[in-house]
Amino acid sequence: MLNIVVFVSGAVLMALEIVGSRVLAPYFGSSIFVWGSLISVVLAALSVGYYWGGWLSERSPSIGR
Repeated sequence: MLNIVVFVSGAVLMALEIVGSRVLAPYFGSSIFVWGSLISVVLAALSVGYYWGGWLSERSPSIGR
């Protein structure tokens, strides 16, 4: 079950990244700088979420079990 949730959340995140590029394209174009910025923001948000999740799981070990 967890594998399915992880797969679906990854697919949704990738779809949102594509939608974000389509939304930004009329204003900023679709240059390499726009794509780089978009990917950087997505990766930064993922890393903050992973850090927060790890901190939360260490603080309360019963969450992951």
